[in-house]
Amino acid sequence: MRLEAAGAGLGPSEIAALVLPNGPDLITAFLAVAGIGAGAPLDPSFTEDEFHYYLNRLGARIVIVPDGVISPAVAAAGALRIPVLRIRSPGTFIGNSPDNMEAAQSFRTTDAALLLFTSATTGAPKLVPLTWANLRAMATREIGALELSGTDRFLSLMPLFHLPGLAAVLAQLFCGGAVISTPEFNPATFLDWLDRLEPTWFSSSPPLNRAILALARQHPEVFRRGSLRLIRTTGAAPQPEVLTALEEPVGVPVLTGYGLTETGGVTRETTDARKPGSVGRSSGLEVAIIDPLGNLIADGREGEIVVRGAWVTSGYVDDPEANQSAFRNG
Repeated sequence: MRLEAAGAGLGPSEIAALVLPNGPDLITAFLAVAGIGAGAPLDPSFTEDEFHYYLNRLGARIVIVPDGVISPAVAAAGALRIPVLRIRSPGTFIGNSPDNMEAAQSFRTTDAALLLFTSATTGAPKLVPLTWANLRAMATREIGALELSGTDRFLSLMPLFHLPGLAAVLAQLFCGGAVISTPEFNPATFLDWLDRLEPTWFSSSPPLNRAILALARQHPEVFRRGSLRLIRTTGAAPQPEVLTALEEPVGVPVLTGYGLTETGGVTRETTDARKPGSVGRSSGLEVAIIDPLGNLIADGREGEIVVRGAWVTSGYVDDPEANQSAFRNG
């Protein structure tokens, strides 16, 4: 698949909103646009009103959607006068917005490669910019923590419009090997993927862990005869009892961790450093616990987690109040 972002109308430092389903088109489109500007993957299941909100916040120069698919993103882009481009396999950009309109002049420029919205657990979603330097640092850390190499084959199951899914893909691509890109987790075909495609690892989440546990208890032989060597779980607080139960039939370690959209992975279990109920140790970021006044506190006391390092975002976009409260001393 070959995409030419510049030929599709994207200029240096401009933003392309990617409204594409999980799969190779989304991965390739992100790599294409992030080579010249920034990619902002959005959940294809958003409503038209939600797309209007997020596209307006992004200041996107173009919106990229699949060819042959009716998406509410197209109507939202039309209302905002943002040109729409469609991907037609094997990877060409075609067409424009229905009215062939010129882009509005309110689009944003950025030095980021990736723009993601937070999940809005603390109010309105915040827009997080991540540069290629941030993404390389995240990938390097994950490669080391999981001992990834060019012989690994990663089975991509997680949504690629969230950082854990896309960051895992980038980590595998950065060290070589293969990425097996699926539409999403499907219990009916998952065992076949393990047998036929022989992945060496995949990322999961608490809901997927429970679904995979049910499959593994029914068909442990599929997991044990394959090439799987680890499972990485992320996305929510660990459930030690589920992880322990899952490891027994699959026969490989299930490694948990902790992270944020703003930071990528903060901590990660490794095969040689594990503790039930723990999310592991940092392998690069500075991590500390502080009191409400910002002072470091002693072991065993509760406080706020603070992190600093090469893969932490430089700050939220267009949100000086959030930056003032969330960032201090780097």
